[in-house]
Amino acid sequence: MTEALQIMHIPGRGDLSPAWAIRDAVFVAEQAIAKDLERDDADNVCDHFVVLVQGQPLATGRLRQVGEKIKFERIATLAAARGRGVGKALMESMEAFARENFPQCQLWMAAQESAVGFYEKIGWHRTGEPFEEAGIPHQGMTKS
Repeated sequence: MTEALQIMHIPGRGDLSPAWAIRDAVFVAEQAIAKDLERDDADNVCDHFVVLVQGQPLATGRLRQVGEKIKFERIATLAAARGRGVGKALMESMEAFARENFPQCQLWMAAQESAVGFYEKIGWHRTGEPFEEAGIPHQGMTKS
């Protein structure tokens, strides 16, 4: 990616409108997930990240500590921004934040099966059996 990007960290009680706009476009509009399933109370306690390119929000994700794990959740990149390094930059930033702020926790996610190849390319590994969530095939993944 040759364009300058900025990664914004938003605490759970901050202005989540840029993250929600991306999630609505990807999960609700593109993947037909019901908005009441996509939005949840965990938004209030997560650390959210938004990638901006030329001031435009293009990708988002959130982190949530659950016991001994730090869960990478609601990872989404707008269709027009896929394949441009935006998702990789998002994940690198989220991973760095998780390692610095939750060093005792295992990095874990429930990845949509369609994105598993992307995550494997950036060092994530499958764990457990595939499962379904919100009607979409998922795979547990970890990263050391």
